[in-house]
Formats: sequence, structure tokens, C-alpha cells
Amino acid sequence: MRPNEKDFVKASDGTYDFGRIDKEVADAIGGKEAPVRLQIGKHDYEKDAGYGKTHIDIAHLREIKDAGFNSVEDYIEYIGKNYNTIYPNKKGRLILAVSNGLAKTAAIELRPDGKGDFYGITTAYPMSYEALKKLKKPLFERRPLASLSRPELPATLYGDSHTKALRGKPWRLGKSGSSAYTVPQLDEDVKGVEKSGPPAPENPIDLLARNYVFILISRILRIGTGFLLLFGLARSLGVSDFGNFIFITNLTASVMSVAFYGIGQTLVREVSGDRGRAAIYIGIAFRLRGYFTIAAFSSLVIISIIMKVDKVMFTAILIASLSEIFRAFSDLAKDVFRAYEKMRYEMFITTIYSAAVLALVSTLILLKGGYAYVIAAICVANAVQLFISVRIMAGKFTRPAHVLPKELFKTFIMNSFSLGIAVLFAQLLARVPALFLKELKGAADVAFFETGHGLIIQTLILSEIFVTVFLPRLSILVSENDFEKIKHTGKKLFKFFLLFSVNISIVFFIFSKELVLLLYGAKYAPSGGVLRVLSFAVAFLFITNFVHIFLISLKMQKEFVLCNLAPFLFVCVSMCFTVPTYGFMGAAVSGISAYFMSFVVSCYIMHRRIVKIPVVGILKIFMAAIFVIIGSMATEGVWAAARFIAVEAAFVLLVLALRAIDDEEWAFVKETAMRLNVMKYLRFFKPGR
Repeated sequence: MRPNEKDFVKASDGTYDFGRIDKEVADAIGGKEAPVRLQIGKHDYEKDAGYGKTHIDIAHLREIKDAGFNSVEDYIEYIGKNYNTIYPNKKGRLILAVSNGLAKTAAIELRPDGKGDFYGITTAYPMSYEALKKLKKPLFERRPLASLSRPELPATLYGDSHTKALRGKPWRLGKSGSSAYTVPQLDEDVKGVEKSGPPAPENPIDLLARNYVFILISRILRIGTGFLLLFGLARSLGVSDFGNFIFITNLTASVMSVAFYGIGQTLVREVSGDRGRAAIYIGIAFRLRGYFTIAAFSSLVIISIIMKVDKVMFTAILIASLSEIFRAFSDLAKDVFRAYEKMRYEMFITTIYSAAVLALVSTLILLKGGYAYVIAAICVANAVQLFISVRIMAGKFTRPAHVLPKELFKTFIMNSFSLGIAVLFAQLLARVPALFLKELKGAADVAFFETGHGLIIQTLILSEIFVTVFLPRLSILVSENDFEKIKHTGKKLFKFFLLFSVNISIVFFIFSKELVLLLYGAKYAPSGGVLRVLSFAVAFLFITNFVHIFLISLKMQKEFVLCNLAPFLFVCVSMCFTVPTYGFMGAAVSGISAYFMSFVVSCYIMHRRIVKIPVVGILKIFMAAIFVIIGSMATEGVWAAARFIAVEAAFVLLVLALRAIDDEEWAFVKETAMRLNVMKYLRFFKPGR
């Protein structure tokens, strides 16, 4: 006997019957005439599965409310009294569907009862019409029933936890697990439904534009602060001290990255889907991060003792680890802002942090303070950032709960584990070279490598802006809940991301020497070679990050781990041979090889599992880049500004000549711009204004 199996939920008329499989329908499907009932049921957090109202409330209430229903009962009763199609499913279950517009579906199964058999609801949620068509041939169909109380809603995008929908496989409605998610149509107005609760969310286009600006400003501040910090310290500190600074920050960031463990990504996903439990999820996230922070800090102390660093460096490592702890918890508060789509708070906090870092470090540079004092200044700025972010989170949103359900805690850990492992490998991939160089060569080699490598890493923040802010919202506006269109959108965006990133790579390759001399000074001239070798890492990492967004959103955790684990293992092994012989240039060769491997693996997975990438177009773009680089050799010694303009013009002309971007893709750009209503945000530039 299932728990709560005899505890029924009442329908709006006071009975337990939410609908009925009558004799006509029963004869058509070869089943039994019986009422449709909703049990209290249960939900298993560990397996993310269950049945009845409890399961649907936890797993699918968000989709149901986004479709315009006030409650699970309201949704089930609507289906029970208006279903027009019945599909067969696994284990003898049936799927009731109201299949015009956005399909409202519920999985039922016949359950024996001494007082009369009934059809019990296993699970229920809306799905796209495209997904519904992929189910087996219906057992029963009739014309849609007109409903005066609730009109048919336009289709809304619903995804699957894996790539089943994208691969054309039917949804797993017949299973009682919870893996579906939804992108709500924020501007829907459902007639006949009494509005209650908080005000309706704002238009998604306005929300997109506003949050994009906030995150853009925040990232520009981060990039600017990072560049100024590196440039200022490279010029003011000696090569050895600058190398020690880079080594300490890389070491602490690498070890303390264990504390992040994918917790932030999981927190955003869970709070976004169930804000009613936000305090619990935030409490779990803070406690879990606390545990991992203690473990990471202890490991860092042990590593420092084993390495036998001097007292000044050991003190600096302790201060840097404390700074990373402050940053780790302030990032959790920022994740709460992202979950609530209130990104203006992140911009505000980043502004204060950047101002504090620049003011404190500039003062130390004037006073000729050493690298340990610089690390202490950054620690103070992170402490300020933590204090403000937590105050905003507690005051504007919610405070972390103290009583945390064990099942939820365990589920949260499992969900964040795979994400955390993959993110950890990705972070270590960027930081391992500095650790190898410090151990096998010295601080000077670390400085020469990181001067060029740091420029690549700082540039990748542009990728973060485009991918994390623009792409998810663009999917809402463009896909229109058609999986074929999702593939189409991913394919086109893939090429434009590649085009943009390859252009940056060309500039880094051709102007590597000039950029290093301009930004870091003549004493770092050897780093020009590092930047040239690593230049195309920009393109490789831009595309890798682009693919990873798909893997994360589709919950392809194994593939996500593979994309980061393979290059990490490669760079660790290869540097054992390249660094002792070739020093920082050997590290650069190993680094670009590992980034290329990540690029190839990511593209292969996307091509095979998600969408066919435009291989011919990709080859044409890289071919154009090679021609431009070869042609630039003829302009050596020409004024840099004129040479830059010539390089950009040549790349654009070659891309057009090779038809790397076809007419259909240009039409895609125009259509996307129209859907985003770009001119609404550019009215200031209209003639006559």
C-alpha cells in the first residue's frame, strides 16, 4: 500500500472526482469506466520522483502556474473535465491531454479499490504541442471542448532534463519523476482566472534589456579592475614579486575553488523554480559552502607547509585564502539576486568592490607596498563586498533557514556534485600552468606566462556576458517552443559566437607584441610570444563556454565533466615534459593544446547530441583568419591604428567573400533584432530627436 494512497484531494464541487473516463471513452481505449481522482501522494527528493498532489506540487507547480492555473487541483480538474485526447504510455498508464494550444497533460493509471476502482493521477504538467505529437498514436480523440472558464493558451517552451526532446523522443510524462522545466511567458494574461499574489512580472524583453545592461556594467567593472590591477602591479612590483603575487592568487583560488562545488548554479536553478522554499535552499547552500570552505582552507595550510614557503609568503597565502572565503559567500548572495532576476544589486556591489580595490591598491602602489600588502587590500575589499551583499539579501529577499530538511539537503548535494566537479576542472585548467611553472622553474616564468595568459582569461568575461545573460533570454524569444527552432537558433548562434571570438584571436595574434608592451611595459616583452601562442584560445574557450550552457541546461552532467576533465588531464601530463625544457613558452604550447582539445570535445558532443554544427562555415571562418594573418605580414612596421583597420576590413571582406555567413543567417540576425525590439532601446538615435 502506497503512503497516503487512501487520502484523496477534494475537487471544487466537494467530491473526490476530478473527471471521469465514461463508458464511451472506456470502450474506445479498451479500459474500464471509472472516476479520475487525485491522491495526496508523496515525493522522493533523492530520486526526484513520486505521485499525486505532493509530487506535482513540488515538481511541477511552477509550470502549472506559468500556464495560468492557480493550483494543482485547478489544473487537474480542467484536464479531467476537458480532455480531448488519450495516449498510451508505459506500465499501463494513460495520458489525458487537452491538446489544442499549449498541451495540458496528466498521467493516470487504474487503481483497484474495495469501494470502487478509480484512475489515480501519477503526475501532470504542461508540454509543448511538438512534444505531444511525438507520443504514441492516441487511443481516443475528439474535437476540443470549448471552455468558457479558461481559453487555450499559446504554447510555452518546456524542456526535458536530458536531450530527449531535442533528439525527437517523447517526454517522460508517464514517469513520475520530476525533470521538466519551463521558461515562463511573463506577459501572458489568462482570462477567466482570478489574479492573486504578487503583481504580474514585467515584460520579458524589458527584463532582458535591463538585466543585460546591469550585468554588462558589472562585467566591464570587473574587467577594468582586473586589467588595471595587473598592469599597475606588473609595473610597480619587481618581476619576482609580481610572479609571487600571481602564484599565491592562483594557488589559493585553485584550492579554494573546491568550496564553490557547483553550489551557486544549483542554488539559482532551485530558487528560480521554487521561491517558496528559497530560505531553505539558501540555508543549505550557505551551510554546504561553509563545510567545503573549512576543508579547502585546511588543505591550503597543509599544502603551504609541504611546499616550505617562507613566512611572508605563508602569511600572504593565509590572507588570500581568507579573501577567497569572503568572495565565496558574497557570490552566494549574488546568486540569490540572479535567481530573482534582480541583477541591479550585483552591479551596485561590484561597483563598490571595484572602487575599494582600486583605491586601496593605488595607495599601496604609491607607498611602494609589497605583494603581501596588496593581497591584504583585496581581502578588505572582499570583506566589504560580503557585508553589503548579505545585508541586501537578508533585507530585500530572504534570510537563510536554520532548520534544513535532510532529504532536501542530500538532493541539493547530489545535484551540485556533477556541476561542481566539472567547474572545478575548468578552473584548474586555467590555473595549473602557473603552479607548474612556480614549482619547476620560478616566479619569473610565472610572471611572463601569466602576463599573456591573464589577458586571455580577462577577455573571456565577454563570453560570460553573452552566454549567461543573452542566450537564455534569446531562447525564450526566438524558439517559440519549437525544438527544431531551438536547434536552428543554437546552430546560428554558434557561428556568430565563433566569428566574434576568432576576430579577437586574430587581433591578439597580430598585435601580441604591441599589446604586451603597451599594457605591461618593455620588461615583459617575452610575454608577447605567450600571447601569440595562446591567441586562439579566445575562440576555443568562447565556443566551449557556449556549448557548456547547453550541457548545463539540459542536465548533461557526464558530458559536461568530460569536456573539462580531458583537457585538464592532458595539460597536467604535457607540462611535465614541456615546462622543464621550454619554460613559460612550453606552458603556452601545452595550454593552447588543452584548450583546443576542450573545443574539439565540446563541438563533437554538441554535434552528436544536441545540434548539427555548421562545420563548413566553421572551416571558412578559420580559413579567413589564416589568410588575414598571412596578409598582415606585409604590413609589418605600418602605423598600428591603420594596420588594425586594415586587418578588421580584410577579415570582414574575406568572411563575406567565402560566404561563411549565408543569406539565411543574415535573415536570422534581422529577425532576432526585430523580436528583441532593439529600436525600442535606440529611439534616442532616431533622426529629428
